[in-house]
Amino acid sequence: GNDTSIRATDMAGIALAGIKAQQLQITSLNQDLSLTSTGQISINYNISDEVLASLGYDGAKNEIESATYSLTDSTDTIVNRISQFSEIASAKIKAGLISATNIVTKNLIAEKINTKELISPKADIDQLTAIDIQTTSITTEKLTSTEIVADNATISGTLYANNIISPEGSIGDLMTSKINDLRDQLTQIVSAKVASESALLADSHDWSASVATDSAQISGDLALSNNLIVGAQLMVNGDSQLGNAFISGTFTAGEIAIKDNLIETTNTALYIQPSGSGSVHIMGDTLVIAENGDVQINGNLTVHGSLFASLLETDEIKTNKLTTNEIHIATDSAQLIIANSAPITEISTQTAQLNSNATAGTTNLPAGKTELIISTDKLNANSMVYLTPIGSTNNQVLYIKNKVFSGSESYFTISIDNPLTQDISINWWVIN
Repeated sequence: GNDTSIRATDMAGIALAGIKAQQLQITSLNQDLSLTSTGQISINYNISDEVLASLGYDGAKNEIESATYSLTDSTDTIVNRISQFSEIASAKIKAGLISATNIVTKNLIAEKINTKELISPKADIDQLTAIDIQTTSITTEKLTSTEIVADNATISGTLYANNIISPEGSIGDLMTSKINDLRDQLTQIVSAKVASESALLADSHDWSASVATDSAQISGDLALSNNLIVGAQLMVNGDSQLGNAFISGTFTAGEIAIKDNLIETTNTALYIQPSGSGSVHIMGDTLVIAENGDVQINGNLTVHGSLFASLLETDEIKTNKLTTNEIHIATDSAQLIIANSAPITEISTQTAQLNSNATAGTTNLPAGKTELIISTDKLNANSMVYLTPIGSTNNQVLYIKNKVFSGSESYFTISIDNPLTQDISINWWVIN
């Protein structure tokens, strides 16, 4: 009996010690976890309102504090017992509130996530609202943000922005500043180089600039001191004034194309100086075409076809063959002389003589004579004399016996071998 009393006393002491220890644990957890009078779980986050407000969690705090969390069993009886475990392994956990320092999971499905920091290699999010996002890369179909700060940004599509600000200022302010500087430079240039009053009125121009994504328009004068490089087409609707123009391809103006060493037209004819005003000079005056149509060639002219002319005037003609219907011979005074009317003088029984001042004429070799001397001052060392008999010569051949020219006399002699019984008419022609 004494042993039993002692054991009961010991058991009571042990139970009392356990209750005291558990009460101490519950007391230590009282600040974070406790049961309400109705058996509900009460959680104290130990986070001040100011801290939650600074993190933007006002709505989340109010929602958490105003929510009612309870746990019931299969008979809808509220469970009010609290357990603590160092580790729990469960196939499924249902809870009104889970508070944890770290949650490691493969999949997380939530209707709403409020977080101070989100770290993920890749996240598919339909809608993201955040105070500050710091990331290496963002891939999205649509991004709406009050402010974006990025060291480097690459956009493959189209960027729409109400205002873009660079370290030097907004794009609009930069363009305005550049145009104002350009206006001042142009005003100085015009004032320095142009003295006319109209040119000095720079304020009459509209110096506004309209800048768009694919075009730019500047009304007024524009001057560039450095190079202008255009990667696509340059279209000028008005007049253009160029100091020097270098074209590596084809220069096309209307129906005229100029490239390398050729000029051609797509029309049926190419006209040079069609107005007829002024002369045309080619190859350093080798070919000169005057206003009146005269053509001067200061070189040799080779014609492989036919040459047609109403009048051909030349100092000398050299040809292998001459075909003509009629030849007119003129003197130095441009008077045509067909023959000389001077009488034939008989020098001897075999010789007759004729004086003439022409280069050609018609004469008679008297019957019984074998020689006819024609004196003319048109004879020189290079003269050629041609003879053509008119009528029968009885098979006699007319020939030039000699040509004599000196300071005192100048003549040639027409001769046949045997005298004839009738006069012979002869056409003669001296060509120099």
